[in-house]
Parts: sequence; structure tokens; C-alpha cells
Amino acid sequence: MGRFVKNAQIHTGSYAARVPVGTNSLGPTAPQNGQIRYNTDTGGMEIYVDPGYGFPSWKQLAVVGKSEINKITHTGDGVTTAFGMAIPYNAGKEAEVMIFVGNVHQNPGVAYTFDGSNIVTFTSAPNIGLTIVILHGFNSTATY
Repeated sequence: MGRFVKNAQIHTGSYAARVPVGTNSLGPTAPQNGQIRYNTDTGGMEIYVDPGYGFPSWKQLAVVGKSEINKITHTGDGVTTAFGMAIPYNAGKEAEVMIFVGNVHQNPGVAYTFDGSNIVTFTSAPNIGLTIVILHGFNSTATY
């Protein structure tokens, strides 16, 4: 196809090739779209992406696999506004969680907020007897 890769690491019958390895500070001075490397600082594979409208950067590749979605249920008592979750979320990450009170989806950042702990805080207490369902973990790339 007009290009030849000269790499002493590739041998006849090999099933893998070694990609460039280094730290954040190492790498090409003028990276190009599609270049890949293993970053020893982050411990992951990266690809260089320049979308053409600014903010070009090295992006870490996620590992394909299953992620665990957590489901937590509570019952409203008409007084309590803070309820526990399995994973802590920082303020501004409300859209990464789905919360239903009495089967009604709650508006992220309006009906509830996070403070960096394992607590979701509602702006008003869910009514007595209503089931609160918290689903989170959708944004995880962790595998098991």
C-alpha cells in the first residue's frame, strides 16, 4: 500500500506489535490524528484526536467490558432530603445518575444535587411512602 513499517519487535507469526511507551511529557512535538501510545503516567492506551474545531488532545481509550449499574432504593418519609448511594458523585455530575421518585424521573441538578459524598440531597423531601430508586454507574468503564 506504499508504506512499510520497520519494527524489530514484529516477527513472522507474531500476534502483537509494541506501541510507543512513555510519560505525559514524552511524545511527538506535532502529533497527528490517529497516533497511539501507551502512557506510563496514566497506565493506559491513548489516541491523539484533533476534531478540527479546537481542543486537540491525547484521549485515553476505554476497555470494553461490562460495567456494574447500581440500584439503590429508599422510601420517602416526607421529612428526609438526604439519601445514600454506593458511589460518591461531585456537584455538577447529577446528569450521570437516574433518580425516580414514585416512578417519576427527577430533573438532574434541579430536583437533587451531590456534594462529593455518597449522598444525594433532594431540594424537597419525597412524600411519605413514595419509593425512591437511584440508578448509577452508567458512566463507568470499569470491567469485572
